[in-house]
Order: sequence, then C-alpha cells, then structure tokens
Amino acid sequence: MNKESQSIDDFLARQSVSEISSTIEPIEGKPDSVKLTPWTPESGCLCHLSMTIKKSALEGVISTGQTHICCGKTLKVAQLRFKKGETLPLEDVFNQLRSAALQLHAGHPNQSGVSSPGFGAGSGFGRTSLCANELANCLNNAPTPREQCFCHQFYHTCVGSRIIVPC
Repeated sequence: MNKESQSIDDFLARQSVSEISSTIEPIEGKPDSVKLTPWTPESGCLCHLSMTIKKSALEGVISTGQTHICCGKTLKVAQLRFKKGETLPLEDVFNQLRSAALQLHAGHPNQSGVSSPGFGAGSGFGRTSLCANELANCLNNAPTPREQCFCHQFYHTCVGSRIIVPC
C-alpha cells in the first residue's frame, strides 16, 4: 500500500478516473475501424452496447490479462484510453444506437448475435426466447467443450438463473 502524501486534488482526480474495460475486434473490410464492446466482470460483454469507432480515436489500450468467451470467440479484455479532445460524429453514434434499438425491439440479437442479458422478463423482449436463441448461436460457434460450457454459463446468466455451471 502506497502511503505517500498527495494533495487532495490529486487524490480526487485519481479516484474519479473510471477504467473503461472493453473487448476490441477488427471489422472486416474496415482496417481503420474497430468494434468496441463494453465489458464488466459482473456481466461480461455488453454486446447490445457495441460501437464502431476509428482506431485513431484510441490513444492506447492496456491488456487486463483477462479473456472472455462470447459468441464462440475468445476475446481479450482491455482498458481503453481515448485521445483527449477526440470526437465522434453524433450522426454515427445515433445511427449505431438506433440500429441496436431496432434489433432489440424486433426481438433479434444485435450484429454480434447477442442481446443483453438484462432484457427480458416483463420488458416485452421475451428473455427466455432470446436467451435460447443466443445459446444456440453460441453453441454453433463454440469449437471446444470448454467454450460450449461457457455458452451454457451465459445462458443461465441471461435467463437470470442462479444455477452455476462449472467449466
């Protein structure tokens, strides 16, 4: 534990910095862009919140050393550092949000094949049906028994079950 004295302003500035964890994927046919999917230890990938941005908007990434299996892919989790003053065109942001919302309202998973585990019961999105579809999609893309096990773990999280599937 670091016991060095620091100013209250420095302490508050460091305390208020939130780490932004995400998985990062290339986008086929768009070498200057990447797909960022927010990630939390509690929920894993928040696929319904994925965004496409220009690589140039990132100052850098720091690997967390964690991996996450989603949609049959093993993805590395990183902390993102965005360039100061970098902007995204609002039209692009709203088009991406609109596309994700339309797919969720239509009862279909988003571009990555997964919808949020938080949607469902009581919200009109048909949680069990979506979770079952996501499980099938995940299993179809999971080449190993271990990855298939992670699909089942995700399914139980998706439907809100407290069943623990050991992998």
